[in-house]
Parts: sequence; C-alpha cells; structure tokens
Amino acid sequence: SLQVAGYSHPAKQTPVMQTYEYKGFIPGVEGPGMLYDLSILRSEYSSDGKYILLTTLQQINNRKQLPNTSRGSLEMQRGHAEDPNATIYKLTDEVDDTILYLQVMGNNRLRLLTNQLPDSLKQAGFNLDLELVQ
Repeated sequence: SLQVAGYSHPAKQTPVMQTYEYKGFIPGVEGPGMLYDLSILRSEYSSDGKYILLTTLQQINNRKQLPNTSRGSLEMQRGHAEDPNATIYKLTDEVDDTILYLQVMGNNRLRLLTNQLPDSLKQAGFNLDLELVQ
C-alpha cells in the first residue's frame, strides 16, 4: 500500500477478467438450423470487453460442419427504439466491422434484436435467444 503524509491507500489491484459463455440455436425455415456459441470477456469493473462468436450450421446427413468464427469488441449501450431502458450489447467484428446487437433479457439470456434476423425467420416468429452456460 502507498503512504502519503500519514494516509494509507491500498495498492491498486489488477481487475479480474470474467468470461461468460452463451449458447443458442435457431432453426432453419427451409434448411438446417444454426448453432451459436458466444464467449464474452470483460473486466469486473467495465461494461466493455471482447467477444468470440462461433456459428455452426446444424449437421446435415451426419456430416460435421466447421464453425464460422467472429471476434471483436463488445460495448454495452442503453436503450433502443422499443425499450429505452434495455441493456444492449453491441458486438463489432474486428475484421469486417459487422455489427450485431443483443439485448440482455434477465440474468441468464441474450436475444438478437429482431431487425437483424432474416425476413423468413421474422415472419415465422423465431427469436435467437442465447442462454448463459452454468
């Protein structure tokens, strides 16, 4: 700890990095569905961080599919047009700047904002929910 004129201040501690893993699945309307595996890494004192998203096409004829990987920055934002109090995660891909927006739905679930779903899935009433893996 530091001491200045009789005042003792604890030494600055390195923030602990926390990892959260979410998994989800969205069925295909006219084909195989997609598996989502999202890992979020952020400091215990910050709402911003990094992410890795693996998307894998559901197996077709028992053939294993290789995942598509996206990684980049995560930024927490407040509100959107339909819910000004919502907590939103903005995921920005480090390679092509593609942006995904996920709304925090309680303590254990994230939902892809519906304006980012393909029209066929929106019309079928599907949502992409990612559940926190315990």
